[in-house]
Amino acid sequence: MKKSIIMTVVLIGFITSCIGKNNINVTLKNPNTTVSAIKKLVKAYGWADGSYCAVLDNSTTQCWGETPKTVSNLSNVKKIGRSRPESVCYIKNDDMAYCYGTNSSGQLGTGAVSALEATAQPVSGLSGVIVDVQIGGSFSCALKNDGTVWCWGSNANGNLGNGTTVASYSAVQVLNITNATKIAVNHFSACALLSNESVWCWGDDSNGQLGNGATTTGIQSTPVQATISNVSDIQCGIHSCHVLKNDGTVWGWGYNANYQIGNGSQTNVLTPVQLPGLSNITNLYLTYSEGYALDSSGILYSWGRNLAGNLGDGTYVNKTTPSTMTLPFAVSDVDYFLPSYYSFCAVMKDKSITCIGIHVGNGKQAASESFVQPSGNLTVASVSDGQYGAVCAVTSGAGLKCWGRNDNLSLWLL
Repeated sequence: MKKSIIMTVVLIGFITSCIGKNNINVTLKNPNTTVSAIKKLVKAYGWADGSYCAVLDNSTTQCWGETPKTVSNLSNVKKIGRSRPESVCYIKNDDMAYCYGTNSSGQLGTGAVSALEATAQPVSGLSGVIVDVQIGGSFSCALKNDGTVWCWGSNANGNLGNGTTVASYSAVQVLNITNATKIAVNHFSACALLSNESVWCWGDDSNGQLGNGATTTGIQSTPVQATISNVSDIQCGIHSCHVLKNDGTVWGWGYNANYQIGNGSQTNVLTPVQLPGLSNITNLYLTYSEGYALDSSGILYSWGRNLAGNLGDGTYVNKTTPSTMTLPFAVSDVDYFLPSYYSFCAVMKDKSITCIGIHVGNGKQAASESFVQPSGNLTVASVSDGQYGAVCAVTSGAGLKCWGRNDNLSLWLL
């Protein structure tokens, strides 16, 4: 089993081609589990060792990739945090964090470095009620319900926020953060939104990721305040962050080579800048290098990298500033939006799904610059996005269907 998992991780790192697929019916090879027993797909931001995971009606968690398996210690899963392709952290119904997968930088918090943890382990040094857990490039952070933030793993960029650059393979508390309400982790840095609506960030600042106007050393081992206030939401991409303010405006900072900040420039942004043309925004969505925002009148905007036509303007040209998306449906008919890696889906109130971009499930390898329905006219019970290239849906009466990137056999017919 370990050999199979390791090979999948290697494939993730070395195989880069995308293979478009029709929807694939997936049957879970477990005599105690049938497709009809699947209660919901737990949303994961990435792959679990090349797999997808479902919480079943018997309160176990099963993952599938090359072969389906029930993951040890993952019964009663409550939430899957924002994860990496090779490592995943969960919150169980006991409100504790558990992680498994690649642990080469100690990002699983087991108390030591290891090549791979095939079964989920509780995060060492972390206790209390865990609200959120997220994995960055080589470290992880968790938010507790008492407002404190705890991190573990590599600390080369000060990304553990404890005033040092010494790695810790057990959770350590981020200094001076006691009233956080949300965390947002990117590749080598992290931010926390506090109850007073301020934002504090720590870690790598080489591209302005901390939003405080400085990149003097590229390392900040204790939290510094970003020059932004009255914030209601924060989300981060790979090296950039955006916030939604109480007045309905959107502001961004950080790495900007693909216009992901949305301010009309490709220059990195050190201090938060307001995105033009956005007002009365109610929902903010961030992905790898793209952004989306929904306003109170039902207009959807997008900006950033448009590699797969995923920004919805009928082209493959990057959007330097936010502009409206052309939608073949009324926003009032949408249950929720699901952004993913170079794709964007809408799950409708009638539980149908329509997607734009490179992983749309229509049987074509080429990207689609307009919204299309996955083959088979799916009626969706719930959906999981794969930030690195695939989408899976639990369907009403049709079991589980997946589509998108297949280079690591994540869509293999089991």
